[in-house]
Parts: sequence; structure tokens; C-alpha cells
Amino acid sequence: MESNNNLTFCFDRRLSPHEDTEIYASLLDYLEGETELHFTLLFSRDHQETIDNIGSGRADFAIIGGLSYLKAEHDFKVKMLVKGLDSNKQGNYRSAIIIARSDLSPKISELKDKCFAFGSRYSTQGYLIRLGTFPVRVCKKVFFKIL
Repeated sequence: MESNNNLTFCFDRRLSPHEDTEIYASLLDYLEGETELHFTLLFSRDHQETIDNIGSGRADFAIIGGLSYLKAEHDFKVKMLVKGLDSNKQGNYRSAIIIARSDLSPKISELKDKCFAFGSRYSTQGYLIRLGTFPVRVCKKVFFKIL
């Protein structure tokens, strides 16, 4: 950190650099408008570099997925500042296995030998979200809880 008014922000990459910049630049612009702080965006090549950037102090704060947070907390003792909330304003993360309606099965045992798609090992959302789909365009509300 160069001075008390300059903060460096990094993130787990999800889309193209241009699309990620579009998403996070608006957040940083908002934060600059609400504070007397200046924010610099730091790009990382991959999830591990993001973890290293926040853990080593090259970045002051980051938006990262669940697994990246657990690894950063384990390796560097980072602390969570804010987390997303669901529509009930609860901070419980849930994951889902989805299947085609025609294959609907109430028994988990029937999932054996079925095909699944999983995202990056370090990505909470993976890359199953269509490229170009931004959360603010597809979600009615996004909630956060200060920890």
C-alpha cells in the first residue's frame, strides 16, 4: 500500500479481462465516490496468484470464491470482511447439482454413472455461468453482510 489513501484490489478471474474490468471498475468507482480513498485494480493470472497477492500484501483486499478464501485463510490467516447473502439475508453458501427435467430423479443413488459438469477447482461458480452474464443483470437483489 503506497499511502493511507491508496488501496489495491484483486479478484479471482471469472470472465475475460475486459468483462472483469467492467464488473469491478464500477464497484471501485462507487467506493471512491463514497470514501476519500483511491483504488487500483491488480490482475492475477489465476486463483493461486490472487491468493498470493492478498496474502503477501501486494493487494489490500480481494473478492474471491469460497475455496480461494479457505486456502488464503489457511496459508495467510486472511480475514473475511464482507460476504454475499441469499434472498433471506443469510450467509449460507449452497451448491446444487442440476439435471434435465426429463431425467428428474428423487434418489441420489440414481445419479451413479450420470454426466456432470464442474467448474475450476478454485471457483465457487465455475464457468457454468454463460459468458457475458453479469450478476447485476440476472439477479433481482444482491445482499452483503459486513462481518
